[in-house]
Amino acid sequence: MTSKNIQLSCLLCGVFAFFIDSPIANADDFTASPENVIVTTVEDFRGLDKHRDKEEWSREFPTDAAPRPVAFSVSGERMQSHGKETVITYEKTQTNTHPHAWIDGGSHFRAPVAGIYLFTVSFTNEKSHGSNGDDVYVLIRKNGTKKGFACTGESGSFRESSSYTVALDLAQNDIVHTGVVDDSKGVRYLRFFNFTGALVQSASP
Repeated sequence: MTSKNIQLSCLLCGVFAFFIDSPIANADDFTASPENVIVTTVEDFRGLDKHRDKEEWSREFPTDAAPRPVAFSVSGERMQSHGKETVITYEKTQTNTHPHAWIDGGSHFRAPVAGIYLFTVSFTNEKSHGSNGDDVYVLIRKNGTKKGFACTGESGSFRESSSYTVALDLAQNDIVHTGVVDDSKGVRYLRFFNFTGALVQSASP
């Protein structure tokens, strides 16, 4: 193994060790608004994601002769919200290898198989459209529980960007989604935002 490969392996190990189910700091007061209630079961999620019909949430995943890869990468632009935490919907799809796990144009990922998954969020906060430039957080939630966040702080800049990556141990049908909130629960404006997820290691033998 070359020295470059050794360095890369060490770096990846460090990332996984730091981010797996890492505790969330200074975000305990984040709550969902009534129209974006945080829920914890597949039954509760029915009807929450407008791009999934009620049957889709309870539909069993197809059993393939050969396991298919699980990966998605989605994005959006120009999202204005205010008040308590708002669920983020992603209109554009760059990659979606498992359409039963992520519905194009949707907001929630449903794990088709148990295993270790890697998720990344990134966003650019813009001080416009009524945004006052407060700290803005984009959170990753597993079954409604906070698992970390990207954050842009108050500054004099017109735009600020941030990203966050976390590895999560998911059971089949676990739900992962993202939400946005700011310190004052006022107006925030996301100019660009992205969400990526992929199965790293299946729990199946």
